Amino acid sequence: MAADSTPGADDTLAAAPIDANATLDAAAAATQGAVQVHDHSPTRLENLSSDADVATVVRDVLRSRQSDQAPHSEQRYREVRELGRGGMGRVAEVRDAWLGRRIARKTLTHNDAQVRTRFNLEALVTAQLDHPGVPTVYELHTDGQGTPSYTMQLVEGKPLSTLLKGCSDFSARLRLVPVVARVAQTLAFAHERGVVHRDIKPDNVIVGSHGEVVLLDWGIAKVRGLSEAPVSDAAQAGIFPADSDIGLTAHGSVLGTPAYMAPEQARGEVGSIDERTDVFALGAMLFHVLSGRAPYQGSSVTEVLALARAGQAPDIDDVARQAAEGLRAVVRKAMQPEAGQRHASAAEFATDLENFLSAVMAQQPARGVERFANASGAFGLVSAILIGALTWGATPTFREMGAGALLTTIFFAVGLLLAIVEWQTRGRHHLMPLGLAAAATTLVCSLGGATIGLLNVYKAMGQPEALANIQKFNAFDAIGHREALGNIPLGLAMTLMQVAVLALAAYRSHHKAQRT
Repeated sequence: MAADSTPGADDTLAAAPIDANATLDAAAAATQGAVQVHDHSPTRLENLSSDADVATVVRDVLRSRQSDQAPHSEQRYREVRELGRGGMGRVAEVRDAWLGRRIARKTLTHNDAQVRTRFNLEALVTAQLDHPGVPTVYELHTDGQGTPSYTMQLVEGKPLSTLLKGCSDFSARLRLVPVVARVAQTLAFAHERGVVHRDIKPDNVIVGSHGEVVLLDWGIAKVRGLSEAPVSDAAQAGIFPADSDIGLTAHGSVLGTPAYMAPEQARGEVGSIDERTDVFALGAMLFHVLSGRAPYQGSSVTEVLALARAGQAPDIDDVARQAAEGLRAVVRKAMQPEAGQRHASAAEFATDLENFLSAVMAQQPARGVERFANASGAFGLVSAILIGALTWGATPTFREMGAGALLTTIFFAVGLLLAIVEWQTRGRHHLMPLGLAAAATTLVCSLGGATIGLLNVYKAMGQPEALANIQKFNAFDAIGHREALGNIPLGLAMTLMQVAVLALAAYRSHHKAQRT
């Protein structure tokens, strides 16, 4: 594609002559052992691999200039590969022959005047947002056929949506929470400049291999002070095909992705769309990170839009129980159906999320505390086992201890099983309440058995025939006291064992939440 020339670009290069020989000598001296280049044509620049070292690129550019082979303006950008296509255009990786760098170029593919207006608006708006989280726009072009395109920073990485699909469990997804915080910071900057993105979703967030987080696709942004760019029926059909996840309602153009859309945006209430609309989408994206699914799901665009209009997303507490309450609270506030109940801005959302992340890091337990907790739990388990063994040796058989001992044993087995599962799964199944209830029931059953034993003693003492026969009295008295005194230590030992395992489970669960 030919690009319109930048005024004075060639003249600028000519007006600032480069001592190519001296520069090449210096470059060669500084890069001894570099691959020798014998082809100095502009095509050589096009064929450079993505991981070519800086010295190789600079040397090739300088040699091209030295041999008067600098490309004309219309030959400046040479396409390397297509990166993707969207509703308005296609994005390709191109080689800038003037500077030897790899950049991206987005070209309009839908020939409609209103789409062209929105395309140009995207380039201009993106160019105003000078922030690390927004791709830098270099130039806006129009070729000989009048097709617009613009070049911008090439963002290398993977979409957040791809990273989410590759997460095998909740812990892996939890590591992506800081990405949402970075996007919120980018949006906070845009909101300060009067720009509302309107299409926040994992597909539009690129996570680079070196920690970069970039928010793409500002094509449907709403800009304070500018009238809303119209979208014709023809453009609507071209940009948003029927099988896409974007639709149109009778209330006006619905621009965005319904699966992450605020109710007012889904209803087409353009006048109600502001920074809090992006806040809802941020909460929806955090919802996806925590739960592994988009907030709104359905078999058709119409069904998803209906859910979005009504704000009928699942409760985050139901779909992401493993997440810490602090994270779920951020999602709940951001995804309130009423805009006035959400965070007032992306900056406030980012602050809430960062405060949680900072608190988690600050609360990391010291190694000594961790060892003490493990030692205490182990001591409790050993103590419980010893007390149980002593109880077994010092008291009569379970049959002599009656129904109380039998029930105590049953609830002990149930409670210990719950406690062990809670311990091993680090609280994943939230069995702590059931475990505590079983421990309490174990203790109550043992106390009940002891009470029955004491009643038997009083019963024996109240029977004349027993009092008259010392042998019978001793038999009643022995059984009653054994039943009473045996149940108490038995119940205490079993309850202590359950509580000890539950305490370890609680610690492991809390420690896991802190580390993630």
